Amino acid sequence: MGKCIKCGSEKIVAGKMSGFAGVQIEKKECSWFELNTASFIPQPLVCMDCGHVELVIGEKDLREAKTITKN
Repeated sequence: MGKCIKCGSEKIVAGKMSGFAGVQIEKKECSWFELNTASFIPQPLVCMDCGHVELVIGEKDLREAKTITKN
């Protein structure tokens, strides 16, 4: 799962979002027929040593976000 970006610990636990609507990425300029938003529910990764919480999205969601933002 990787290392904590704050303390370097490898004790990372995946969690789930509770009562969270998600993250929305919006394209600034688009024509009326283009898809201009993408919504994601990130997965929290929690360091069990220092308590740092990081939110990540999956590869499929990342590809969709790149399509929306053209990055």
